[in-house]
Amino acid sequence: MTEPTVFLTWTALWTIGFLVALRAIPVQSAAHLGSGAAVVCIVLGVAGLAAVSASTWLGADAAPVTRPLRAWLTACAPAVAGLGWSVVLSGRAGHAPPGGAVRQATARALAWYVGLAFLGFEVGKAAHDTEMREFFLVSGLPLALMYTVMLAESLAALALLCGWRRTAAAGLLGVIMLGAIGTHLHNGDAAADSADAVRMLVLCGALLALGRAPARTTLRPARA
Repeated sequence: MTEPTVFLTWTALWTIGFLVALRAIPVQSAAHLGSGAAVVCIVLGVAGLAAVSASTWLGADAAPVTRPLRAWLTACAPAVAGLGWSVVLSGRAGHAPPGGAVRQATARALAWYVGLAFLGFEVGKAAHDTEMREFFLVSGLPLALMYTVMLAESLAALALLCGWRRTAAAGLLGVIMLGAIGTHLHNGDAAADSADAVRMLVLCGALLALGRAPARTTLRPARA
């Protein structure tokens, strides 16, 4: 199985698991679960940013620590995505009013996670400017587009972290990830090269869905 396929499979399994949990526990407990998830996502996001920064600036000296840490963080990504999509799909979200505690906490958790992840990506891209330039040139894309994308990703990441226009920021990042996946496919690159883009696309999709007001359940009047 390719890396993106493994991620999607585990995301589906985590989504099912969280759906079962959300339906089994009381609403108040679900709200606490959402708040706890926000803290966990922030910790994971900060750890990921720290790992990328250490790898970038310390190089091989940090490898004994950063490699297993980044592998563990990658393994955690399906759980984060599964949490987001479980809240989107859960019937509980339909019972709560738009902007309910569970939905808000989950959206905040994913926003911090995705925002910190993209800041890490930008640190890595800036440190490997030559390789990034070569990739864009080989792909037949102008270098101006590379820096435009980096700027757009940075601004969108900051918007997610600040809670400003989160839905729009997630949508912009999702479109960029679609472009990245399409470019890798066009180049015939290995599936693993698209793994980060696939992960972020799924997470941005969950953020977009969480940003929409949940549908209200309309009760039909009983017939006499």
